[in-house]
Amino acid sequence: MLWNQRRKYTAVIFEQMLVFIAVALSLTIVVDTVHSYNTPGRLDTDNVVSFGYMIEGNYEWEKSKASVQAMDAVKEYLGQKPYVIGISESYFFIPYIRPSEYYWADSLVFAAGKKVFAHFKGTDEAAEKVFGPDIVQGRWFHDGERIDGKYPAVVSELLVKNLGLEDPVGKTINFGVIPCVITGVVSGIKETPLKEAPPSIIVPIDLLLPTGSCGVFEELAAKVKSGYEDEFANDFYREFHKVWSETADVECFIIPLSKGEGEYTETSIVQIASTGIPALFLLIFSILGTIGVNLIDVKERLREFALRISCGASRRQVIVMFLLQNVMVTGLSAFPGIVIVLSIYPLEISLPAAATVLLLALTVSFLCAGYPAFRISRMNPAELLRSE
Repeated sequence: MLWNQRRKYTAVIFEQMLVFIAVALSLTIVVDTVHSYNTPGRLDTDNVVSFGYMIEGNYEWEKSKASVQAMDAVKEYLGQKPYVIGISESYFFIPYIRPSEYYWADSLVFAAGKKVFAHFKGTDEAAEKVFGPDIVQGRWFHDGERIDGKYPAVVSELLVKNLGLEDPVGKTINFGVIPCVITGVVSGIKETPLKEAPPSIIVPIDLLLPTGSCGVFEELAAKVKSGYEDEFANDFYREFHKVWSETADVECFIIPLSKGEGEYTETSIVQIASTGIPALFLLIFSILGTIGVNLIDVKERLREFALRISCGASRRQVIVMFLLQNVMVTGLSAFPGIVIVLSIYPLEISLPAAATVLLLALTVSFLCAGYPAFRISRMNPAELLRSE
C-alpha cells in the first residue's frame, strides 16, 4: 500500500527525516552536555570566593614584592574572621575563573622516561578544605612537606591512565627537572563545569612560585559560611587598600565561584535552547502535517476499509494495519538521524540519544495515526458501501 502511494509518502518521509536528524543532533548535544557535567573532578564551589589582584603596567620587582607582602597581611587578617572556614593560595588551580585553554599545560615526564601532556597546577594544604577534591587513592600533601628531599604531588586519574601507572602512590614523576613523589590520586580537577577534567598534576605552590608571586598577579580562594560572601568582599577590599598604599597600580578582584559556574552553565543552556527549540517546533509542525496527510488518506480510503471489514476483517485489524503503516513511515524517517549520531559521537553519548529518538519516533507515529484511527473505528461500513 505504501508503494502504491509512494509519491505522497516520499514527501512525508523526507520531511520527517530532516526533522529527526535535527532532533537527533539536538538530543545528542543535551546528552553530551549532561554527560560532561557529570564527569568526575567537579570541585565544591559552594560558598567559595576567588579573590586576588593584578598589577597594572610593566613588571617591577619591588612592586611585586610589596604586593606579595600586602596580600600575606590581608590573608592573615581574613583568616582570623569567624565566618572564614579556610583560605587557599593557588596558581592555575581555581576553577571557573578563566577558559580552559588559558590554564597552564605542557608535557610531563615520568621517571621511566615516558612523556605525556598534562595541566600544571599549584596550591597548598588548605585547598583540600576549601574545595574538597575527590581523593580516590592516597592523600593530599601538606605545606612544607618533603619526601626523601622531594616535593609531593597529587595527580588525576586520567594522568595515571595516560602514564599507564599501576599503584601510583609513592612513585616518582618529574615536574620539569624536579622529581616529585606522588602522594595521592584525585578523580580529576575540572576547570570548567561542562568539560571533562584534563590530565593534571597538582604540586605545592612554593615549587611553582618560590617568591610567592608570578610577578603580576596572585589568586586565592576562601570558603566562607553561607551568607557571608558580601561581608568577606567588603573586608577584603578595605584591608587590601589599607596595607597597599599604591592603589592606582593594582586592580583587585573577587569572584563567587558558584556565580562563575552558573555563567558557564547558562551559556550552555542558551546553546542547547538555540538548537533544541527550533527542532521542537519542526517536530510539532511535522506531526501536524503528517496528521493532515493521514486524515486525507483515511477519507480517501474509507470505502476501502469498509470493504475489508465487509469481507471479514475486524476493525481492530484495519486499525493495526493503518498504525503499522505509520510506524514504517516514521521508522524510515528516523533511521538516518540515528545512524548519524551513532557514527559521529561515542557510544556512551550516542546510544542514549539514539534510543530517545527511536522512542520519540514510535510516539510520533502513534500521535499521527491516533485521530485517523479513531475515524476508522467510528465509520459505518454498511452506509459507506450503500452510498457506493
